[in-house]
Amino acid sequence: MVVLDASVVLRWFVEQPGHEAATRWLRRFIVEPDLFVAPDLLRFEVFGALCRLNPRRDPSWATRSFDRFVRLGVRTLPTTHELFDRAAELSRTLEVAGYDAVYLAHAEALSIEWLTADAKVLRRLGRDARVRALGR
Repeated sequence: MVVLDASVVLRWFVEQPGHEAATRWLRRFIVEPDLFVAPDLLRFEVFGALCRLNPRRDPSWATRSFDRFVRLGVRTLPTTHELFDRAAELSRTLEVAGYDAVYLAHAEALSIEWLTADAKVLRRLGRDARVRALGR
């Protein structure tokens, strides 16, 4: 099981570096439905990113893509006050964005890796045992 990052999900819908690796993870998820877990904010991040990409596509592309994502049934977990506290500490000490720290706090709480394709995060935390790069 891994904590799934929005940067991986987006590669299921948009061809960009890491698209092939993301697709392999998606295929694995289809046969292992407990493979992914994510903070509740995953849906918001995916929706926001799909809408941002939408101007270059047909007007209903973002909503259709988001509906397909939701139907996959990735299990999301609530971000509790304690996890927000830990995320704030991680954000401050590791100098990562608050959203990124929430993913990391969930991974840490579950003692599993956070799967991400976010280049900025990987530059900063690529050697952190809690973080797994998409291509690895």
